Amino acid sequence: MKVELRKRYLFYALFIIPFLAAGLLIPRGITGRKVKIVFAGDIMMDRYFRTRAEYSPDDENPYGFILPLPLPSLADADFIIANLEAPVSTNPSLSRGTAYGSRENFLLRMEPAALELLRRNGIAILNTGNNHMGAFGKEEREETYRYLEKYGLRWFGDNGKDEGKNYLLLEKGGIRLCFINYNQFTQGGEETALETLKEKVHRSDIQIMYCHWGEEYRTEPSVRQRTLAKTFIEAGADLVVGSHPHVIQPREIIGGVPVYYSLGNFIFDQYFSPETRRGLLLEAEFGVRGRRVKYRESFVSLKPDGTTVEEEPQKNAP
Repeated sequence: MKVELRKRYLFYALFIIPFLAAGLLIPRGITGRKVKIVFAGDIMMDRYFRTRAEYSPDDENPYGFILPLPLPSLADADFIIANLEAPVSTNPSLSRGTAYGSRENFLLRMEPAALELLRRNGIAILNTGNNHMGAFGKEEREETYRYLEKYGLRWFGDNGKDEGKNYLLLEKGGIRLCFINYNQFTQGGEETALETLKEKVHRSDIQIMYCHWGEEYRTEPSVRQRTLAKTFIEAGADLVVGSHPHVIQPREIIGGVPVYYSLGNFIFDQYFSPETRRGLLLEAEFGVRGRRVKYRESFVSLKPDGTTVEEEPQKNAP
């Protein structure tokens, strides 16, 4: 009897315990080590939003009218991530009151007070690697980063190798996360993103690509987007999320990895089409060792009065 017990203890010591320690025998979905991440699309609070905020009675949160009600999909999230589509500066707006399609209409700039809305709603991680962040040069980008830090917001984005911040490493419940930006508007962006991904795959459990790519207002991903998604997945990405088209593009599964080519708009004053007035919120929940637990999709409507509200119903994604 004692010999049999010794054999059992030896078996557990040599085989079972090491696998448990490595997380290999933890059944999917039952471990307490989980992290919930919500991804949103494009955010821009200049032009129409500035005009409304100027007359807001709320001096502490003048842009609070944009999210008048709590969005259910943002509740209980460990991290909420979106694309910040304009630099933040005390310099005056150049696009407010301009005609749509004019050059000045696309020179987007947000005032620092707009960040209070994001802080209060837990939208505390922002991708800054996009085609608008560099509109006023490096000095204003650096001003943006200072204001983001002042409001307690974290950021990552590829705006050139000299800035060296195209990724963000975070940890929650022992799960190491790495968010990496690919910006098609930065020279050498693909090489930079792949280099970072291949390096961080050894330093994190989950690697997520947040890509600023594609063509504006196109509802289908381009061949280039699909090719890049496959390349990132082969290099170790666990999830690929996209922005820039300002409309929702279809989801695709490549090698078992979900690709959301474009989440569309989240806070934006593009009310000229049904497609630009709708955005996708993606809730991704991961467990130990990067295992996918579940994904859930929900949608938001962008109203002409400047508000963003969540639609019903929500649905689980495969």
